[in-house]
Amino acid sequence: MRPILLCAFANICHFLIKIICYNNLNMSRLKSYENILVSAVDYNFSQNPHENIPQQLFADWINLVSELAKFIQPTFNIPSFPRSFKFETESIPSDGPYSSSANYYMLDFVYYKLIGETDGIMISFEDGRQGGGNSVSVETLQFETHSSAFYPNYLVSSHILKSATSPLATFYISHDETKKAEIKSIFARHREDCVSNKTK
Repeated sequence: MRPILLCAFANICHFLIKIICYNNLNMSRLKSYENILVSAVDYNFSQNPHENIPQQLFADWINLVSELAKFIQPTFNIPSFPRSFKFETESIPSDGPYSSSANYYMLDFVYYKLIGETDGIMISFEDGRQGGGNSVSVETLQFETHSSAFYPNYLVSSHILKSATSPLATFYISHDETKKAEIKSIFARHREDCVSNKTK
């Protein structure tokens, strides 16, 4: 094998090992939190499409995710959430990804990315999956130099089920036990703000 190919192969192997170790480390530190109120805005997810979720609900939700991410990783930095935004859509395979699969069909992956220089947050959901029941997610992203793109980094991820009748989310956060108390305090303060805004 030529030296340049050996070098390229070594770099790829190094990158894959780095990603596997990083993900394994994050997964081992992953903690879950359920029934977290993310916004004062009422929305019945079970009876309405995700496309119609009020943008203020997303703004409140992203503010919470961003606060948590900054606590876990102080260098986390993203721009302010815009007053309005538009979703992008990509066509993705349901299964497979090979068309020879008996269950194969195409559906839409709908998303919006709020990105800074090296950090980001993505809102996403699927549209068109047979059987429905698709959750809507908000999660942190990290810039990967090898592909010049942003990918989920498992720092903070959250979702609301399609069956939900109010903005109560499940969170998955990568942290050690020493940060648990403050994370619960962040959730409590956000809930108090939501309740206060709801009663105004």
